[in-house]
Amino acid sequence: MDIKELLESDEGKALIASAVEEATKPLVAKRDELLGKLKEKNDKLTEAEQIAKDAAEAKAKAEEEAILKSGDVEKIKKQLEDKYTKEIETRDASIKDKDSKLHGLLVDSGLTDALSKAGVAPQFQEDLRLAMKAKYNPQIADVDGKPTAQIDGKSLTDFVSEWSQGDQGKPYIAAPNNGGGGANGANGGGKANTAKGDLSGDKKSRTEAFRNQYPELS
Repeated sequence: MDIKELLESDEGKALIASAVEEATKPLVAKRDELLGKLKEKNDKLTEAEQIAKDAAEAKAKAEEEAILKSGDVEKIKKQLEDKYTKEIETRDASIKDKDSKLHGLLVDSGLTDALSKAGVAPQFQEDLRLAMKAKYNPQIADVDGKPTAQIDGKSLTDFVSEWSQGDQGKPYIAAPNNGGGGANGANGGGKANTAKGDLSGDKKSRTEAFRNQYPELS
């Protein structure tokens, strides 16, 4: 049996596997040792954080009980005000963060969907979405009990549909004969003459055209 046949045989494969296992044993052992130390460190850190938290809560409770026992009305009032002010600030910050995320999600997804429905060429959609957010500042309104993104009191779909039919929007509409690979518009040549730069050119040319048409993005 030659070397090739030996290596391809079950016996040869078993020998190779055994050799690899033997050679990597020190590395595996070191890895397991390091993972164990890391876990121990993380456990101690978590335990220390919990101890610190418990200590802070115990201290606050002791101070609260001491003030209540003292009968000092002003101190009690101040303590309650501080406590609830902090709780309200934390709650308001949480609500603001959630509102901001909801606003961004509704506006971004709404504009992307509206631009697509209006027939805007794919290569322009991201830049136009950013431009419209900066220029028109979409707002969230309650429509039939649901938060809805709007511009000038119109749904994003309606607003973008009207915009796409105007002089500003036409250059960005995908030509029907290329499946969205370029921009058709009123000039029929796939290039916009309304701003410096070339909307049908490379990224640098399109960026120049956008900056001239939407200077607020510069």
